[in-house]
Amino acid sequence: MFSCKMHVTGVSKQCKNLVGQNACSVTIQFQCSCRCRVQGVGITGAS
Repeated sequence: MFSCKMHVTGVSKQCKNLVGQNACSVTIQFQCSCRCRVQGVGITGAS
């Protein structure tokens, strides 16, 4: 599980750095956790 809990604007950037590509999906609840897809595999992250 990759961690990517940040502000809404920072989530996509964090996911982009972790995954290596801009694949960040919708933010989850109020903590702005994000879902990223790696090679078709969905991974949820919460720092």
